[in-house]
Amino acid sequence: MSVELELKVAPPNIVTEPGHLGYVSALFTVRLRRAEYLLSRATAKAWGDRPLRTGTIGVLSQIVQDPGVSQIELSRRTTFDKSAINAIINGLEELGWACRRKSADDKRRHELYATEAGMSALHGIVDRIGQIEARMLANVPLHLLEQLCELLDQVHLSCLSADSD
Repeated sequence: MSVELELKVAPPNIVTEPGHLGYVSALFTVRLRRAEYLLSRATAKAWGDRPLRTGTIGVLSQIVQDPGVSQIELSRRTTFDKSAINAIINGLEELGWACRRKSADDKRRHELYATEAGMSALHGIVDRIGQIEARMLANVPLHLLEQLCELLDQVHLSCLSADSD
């Protein structure tokens, strides 16, 4: 299914009400980034005094979920390029949240493991983000949030598909 959005020329009257997007209101990306900006700004507080790279929590979650996972596999799963994954893992090691170990089967391959501190940090961050999301999204009915999550998953898959063409 193809969705075509018609951009309308901005009306002569400038709309100044908070949250109005004007000319770009039909663009999905603009609306998504607007919400993402507010949520990111609020959830950044959950990191505490540690500035974390984009993707750090998702990568750490994958390492906790699949001990021994390789960097190449993380790159495939997260769609981050290999240099971005390497930078994230370096950051996780600096924080003491993950470590690399040479594979017993293939000395060229490094396996990734979360430390106790990393598992504890992940649980703490997930709890804090959950609290922040609950507060910020309290006015959105649960069934709509569930529907939005499903739609975002579909958008993600669609973008991956289009990016591979």
